[in-house]
Amino acid sequence: MFTVAELKRIDFNGPIFNRDEAQLAILNSTYFISLCLSIGEKGKEGADYFYVDIFNTNWIKEKKIVLGNNSIILDDFDDFDDIENSIAELINTIYGNSWDEVLIKLRKYFDWEYEKLKTLGK
Repeated sequence: MFTVAELKRIDFNGPIFNRDEAQLAILNSTYFISLCLSIGEKGKEGADYFYVDIFNTNWIKEKKIVLGNNSIILDDFDDFDDIENSIAELINTIYGNSWDEVLIKLRKYFDWEYEKLKTLGK
């Protein structure tokens, strides 16, 4: 039986503090939003926190240079619900034989809350 990842909740981790502010931000020509994703095993309680920055291509053009890790670059989104659904779709495709295997895969996309504290294989 596989362990499947599930997005449990999205919180905001920066100057944008809630969904309404995020919705207004993405209506601007440029935006940058830091998110904290609660991701756990599908069908079970509990979650680990993962951090990711989302921004649009215009923000990159404005900054001219972007040094990024664990970022999602977006274009043509005007509804935060669509962004959340796209992130959830990605997360829901991640599975493994154990939660540790799922963590290894999730860490390719997101910054895990214990990133500097615990080392897993690969």
